[in-house]
Formats: sequence, structure tokens, C-alpha cells
Amino acid sequence: MRLVFFISLLIVSTTSWAQETTVGSATSDWVYIRVKRATPTPPPVTASPSTPPVATPPVARPRPDTAVVSRPTTTAPNRTAPAAPNALQFRESFESNRNLWLIGRRNGYEFEIAKGGYYIRKALPPSPKPAQCYIKLPQSVNLNRAASFTVTVDMVVPPGVKPDAGLLIGVKDAENNCQFRLVGTNQISIKTVVNGTTFAQYMPGKLTAPQVPVDPVQNTLMIRKAGDKLHFYINGREVENSPHEFRLFNGNGIGFISASTTVKFLNLQVQLVPD
Repeated sequence: MRLVFFISLLIVSTTSWAQETTVGSATSDWVYIRVKRATPTPPPVTASPSTPPVATPPVARPRPDTAVVSRPTTTAPNRTAPAAPNALQFRESFESNRNLWLIGRRNGYEFEIAKGGYYIRKALPPSPKPAQCYIKLPQSVNLNRAASFTVTVDMVVPPGVKPDAGLLIGVKDAENNCQFRLVGTNQISIKTVVNGTTFAQYMPGKLTAPQVPVDPVQNTLMIRKAGDKLHFYINGREVENSPHEFRLFNGNGIGFISASTTVKFLNLQVQLVPD
């Protein structure tokens, strides 16, 4: 009896355990479901939108200065002295008398080098003729053989004194030279003298109006040979009675002429281009 009870109890226990571990389906077939622990999947990496390449602005190339377009224009003939491109061949600063200028009294005039200038003054008894003084240029500075040349000098008179003086070039002596003379503030004289004689048709020395501004105290005189012409300027402006045909000089001296009460010359220069 006890054995029957034990067997019955064992059967009941076994049946109860089986009901706790099986899952039924509608078709009475057993289906075993194996459940796996889900491995966490990392969230998809969202590709950040790529930044579009930034276009580098083109580097501006250095630009030259704005070019000025040349347009043909109609202008009046240039009467201004061009800048002399020639090398300086002779200069007189009058700091000393190394070039042997006339000094002292002669023929009613007094000649002096002082304060960087060459002075010519009237003396007693006065002379009816203008004073002339000159020196010879070095052999390397030959005006006749030059393709072109420029001679300039500054001329100064005291306030209230009438200017009556100028340049001498191509000087052989007092009777053979070429003169460019300022007479007052409204007249000039351009003269060539050969053996004491002037020529009616070639630089006769007739007084004419310069038609350029003249300062009552200080002026710059210039004689320039260009090609086969001689040009004459006051303060960089070509005078009305210019140019003239160039003819060979009788000498190679340079100097001054004056009939003023007193006058000072300074900054005498000669520039030339050899032939």
C-alpha cells in the first residue's frame, strides 16, 4: 500500500514539472524557441555633411601704374629749352681765379672775382664801349667740333640798375666773337662780329623784343647749338629772334660783355656732345 502511494506521488510530481517547462502551440506540435540575448548594436554613424571646399580667391597680380594712353594732340611749337642730357665738360664757380680771368682796372672798367661770382663795374673815367673779358676753353671742349653744345650763365644786377650785359662765345678776340646781350628788360641783341665787322643778314645785333619774361635783377642766359642752328634763351624760354644758322667761330673762347654800372656773373657752364 505504501508502495502504491509513493509511485502515485512520483507520477504527480513529474507531471507538474513538465507543465512548467514546455510551451504549447495551437497545432499540438512542440516548438522550442531558443532565445538569444540581443547584442546591443551601436547606432549607425551618421556621416557629417562634408564641408564643400572653399574656393581660394585668385591672388591679384601686381598691376603696373595705370598707363597713360597717348593721344595725338595738336600743340604749339615748344619754345622752352630742353634739359641738357650732355655730360658737364666745363664749369666755372669763380671760387678762385684758376682760369686766369681779367682782374683789376682796364679801359674804364673794374674786374673782380669775389663771393663766387665775377664782377664787372664801371670806373672813372668811363668808357663809351662795353667791357669784354674772356678765357680760352680747354682743347677737349671745342665748340666748333661739337655735334651740339649748351652754354649757360646767371647774370645779376643790383635793384634799380639797368641790365646791359651778356655772353660771349666763339671768341678769338674783341673783334671776333658771337654776342648774346640783354639790354634793359625789354630788348636783346644777338650779334656776330668778324674782324670788327657785323653782317646785315646774319646776327647783325639789332635790338629786338625778346617776347619772354625778363627779371629786372637776375636772369639765366643760354646759347644752345642743335644740329645746324644756334638757339638763344632767357630763363629757359627761347627768345623771339631765334634760332640762327650756325657758322664756325673764329675762336674757342668764352666770356662776358657789359655796359651796366655793375653786374655779377656766376655758374658759368658748358656742356657738349663731341662730333
